[in-house]
Amino acid sequence: MRICFFGDARNVHLRNVARRLAARGHEVAVVCHKPAEIAGVTVERFRVPEPSLRQPFRWATRWARYLGGFLRRFDCVVL
Repeated sequence: MRICFFGDARNVHLRNVARRLAARGHEVAVVCHKPAEIAGVTVERFRVPEPSLRQPFRWATRWARYLGGFLRRFDCVVL
């Protein structure tokens, strides 16, 4: 199962849960503003894309598309 957490990667409780799920064979990712290394877990920085020719939308639309990408990539998204 592919699981994505949105939260602080430095939080002890989130780190423990993510590490234990990864140890059970799940693909786990943590998305946060301030990344920290977690063994066996992919940590991504939360960044809404800047406006460009490919993303000319307002911030709210870019944000919604960015979050929609996580919903397509993962089976379970935890906020």
